[in-house]
Amino acid sequence: MDNFKSSVMTGDIASAMKLCAYVKWFKTLLALVVSIAYLLGSPWLAEILIVAVVTSLVLPLGFFDVFIQKLLEYNTLLLEERIQLNANETNDHLELLNRKI
Repeated sequence: MDNFKSSVMTGDIASAMKLCAYVKWFKTLLALVVSIAYLLGSPWLAEILIVAVVTSLVLPLGFFDVFIQKLLEYNTLLLEERIQLNANETNDHLELLNRKI
């Protein structure tokens, strides 16, 4: 794998991880707001509860899947590169052994 493709995939994985962290903090903040609104008996509890449920259902659908897909693709490319490197080293070693015989 060339350096450009590796850097692009590493950047994609890093941005996906950052997005997952932002979503986690946003959902935590939203849960905290819902809890405070419930304890205070706020009239806007129903609206914030609907927003919290909708965002909890919508946010993880696309982001985590993309992160896993990018990570799997990156690991597969690294594995293919390593297998090819091992095969080339083995072929070189066997070629040297055949020359000695």
